[in-house]
Amino acid sequence: MDLLETYIAAGTVAIATNPSIVTMVGDRIVKLYACSAGSISTITGMVDEVPFSMVNMSSGSSLALLNGNPVFKLSADWVPDQEYSSITLVWNGTQYIELGRVVAA
Repeated sequence: MDLLETYIAAGTVAIATNPSIVTMVGDRIVKLYACSAGSISTITGMVDEVPFSMVNMSSGSSLALLNGNPVFKLSADWVPDQEYSSITLVWNGTQYIELGRVVAA
């Protein structure tokens, strides 16, 4: 297994008391559990030029990644209200660029 393909433990999606900050810790897949953060304001711990995915692990969570935030270069807002919906991004040193998304049925 590629060392970059590790997983963040269940529920580890925020720094301190601010649930709008997703912590990557260098991982390539982040599972978002029962999130009620509103909108994600930033992502920390990513590795430059290495794609990573965020996967929504629960239906009906109130979580969003908004295109209006200039640090995110998205095709549209990402509001994953279905379990297993995901978005793949890469950090280019300035912005998070969307590579793709999956809307679970």
